[in-house]
Amino acid sequence: HTNGAIIARASQPEVGWLFQRSKEDENMIQAIINACNHTLTKNSIHDETKSSRLLILHAGSYDTCIENSAKYYTNCDIQFMNLPDIHAINRSAQMLRRANAVQCDNWLSQVTSTRWLQNLSALITAASCVVANVNKDNRPVLVHCSNGRDHTPQIITLAEIMLDSYYRTINGFQILVEREWIQFGHEFGDRCGHGVDANDPNERSPIFLQWLDCIYQLIMENQTAFQFNEIFLVLYPSCSSRNLRIWSDLYLYDTRYMPTDSYHHPSSLSTYGSDNNNNNNNKLTNSTQSNRSSNFLLRIM
Repeated sequence: HTNGAIIARASQPEVGWLFQRSKEDENMIQAIINACNHTLTKNSIHDETKSSRLLILHAGSYDTCIENSAKYYTNCDIQFMNLPDIHAINRSAQMLRRANAVQCDNWLSQVTSTRWLQNLSALITAASCVVANVNKDNRPVLVHCSNGRDHTPQIITLAEIMLDSYYRTINGFQILVEREWIQFGHEFGDRCGHGVDANDPNERSPIFLQWLDCIYQLIMENQTAFQFNEIFLVLYPSCSSRNLRIWSDLYLYDTRYMPTDSYHHPSSLSTYGSDNNNNNNNKLTNSTQSNRSSNFLLRIM
């Protein structure tokens, strides 16, 4: 951030039965705090009491072991966001799919009972917490969940989209997904049930789809803030049971196991997006808000 605060990410520490400490991890956290405090000292007039402490934002529910481990990380506070696990999200998505499959008089109550919208709200709230600490309190934030590849990228990318208007452009959005989702190893194959090794239903969960729905909600609340529209969100993750390549030779499907008569897809989604800007562009976008130098902060209703 321009004020010197950062957003970091990690997986949950493996302390074992003996609750072992990692001096290297503790030193790393302290180095982050020191680096941010050095920048804040020069650039900030905010309350140094809060900004000098790193916030550890844990995506899951309260855990005594995690809180006890956090005491070894000096100058840190921990906050639990109580987000549902991947199994609860998957059940919610299945219930939502069944509710949309039939017409009935109590459709709205059925949708409410799926808790899909409540889960979206909780996720956006977690991202808003990161934004408030970074932007308002000049405070560094460390986000983590169990493996660091599900709720962690959801929260971080939503926060980055709220903080930086560049990530609300088509190119910025693509870079965000490449960096925070693909390069950090989100298990697309397992979560989407793709590929020859993705037969375990317990690993399936629409994490990326849930995140896209959050983006859609942000677009609906801030229709002039995004360069792209909901059509782009629908086309962006689309795939069939055939070969699909995302940007830099990343395959959700391994083409070695695919039929040779696969019908044609664009070589990459970046190419498709560039060739179809007339369909993907948001006509309501204020062009000044799509500039990297813009300080426009996304408002959450």
